Amino acid sequence: MGIEQAVPEKHKAILIVDDHPIVRRGLKLIVQQELPGWHIGEAGDGAETRRKLSERTWDLLILDISLPDVDGLELLKEIKGRYKASVLCFSIHPEKPFAMHAFKAGADGYLTKDRLDEELADALRIVAKRKKYVSPSLAVFLAEQAAGGSRRPAHESLSLREMAVLRELGAGLTVSEIAEKMELSPKTVSTYRRRVLKKLGLRNNAELVRFALNEKLIP
Repeated sequence: MGIEQAVPEKHKAILIVDDHPIVRRGLKLIVQQELPGWHIGEAGDGAETRRKLSERTWDLLILDISLPDVDGLELLKEIKGRYKASVLCFSIHPEKPFAMHAFKAGADGYLTKDRLDEELADALRIVAKRKKYVSPSLAVFLAEQAAGGSRRPAHESLSLREMAVLRELGAGLTVSEIAEKMELSPKTVSTYRRRVLKKLGLRNNAELVRFALNEKLIP
């Protein structure tokens, strides 16, 4: 990733977290244009993100919730519990299945990667002012839900940890693999799996994978 030059803490700073270098490069160009003078850092996974967070104060993070070594929603909750930085989630996952979970975990904004640069620029400016960003399409969806005109997704009843286990099982990981990735015991992961099956009215892993695919919870 390269060594980042030390920058005085008086400079505002933004950390771009994404496992694809080309995405980080594109985001950096937009940040340089929209937030001139800000120090820009980069991280490619959860471990590097935690290290960068411990090294200096960050005012804003752009966070991809699909990282190779950690569940992004779990990392988001951890960040918001320990640091004062605002977090804009920038994800390949569509808004309807994921935005609500992200906001529950403490996100200050949620934007999908298929949006125009102008929308990302708007979101950056808003979140940089420590305000919440909700896209027009998500605002419509939330209004419909409030009015009772939109079905509330079944997975919204899941906790963040249950949601994380659901996504990993849906992606084909075994209980042991999930336990290692999430730093939990296999017994604990199995408990979360049982809770997910019960809450969603599913009987086995095959139905769970089908549910995750139908609800677009996995790529």
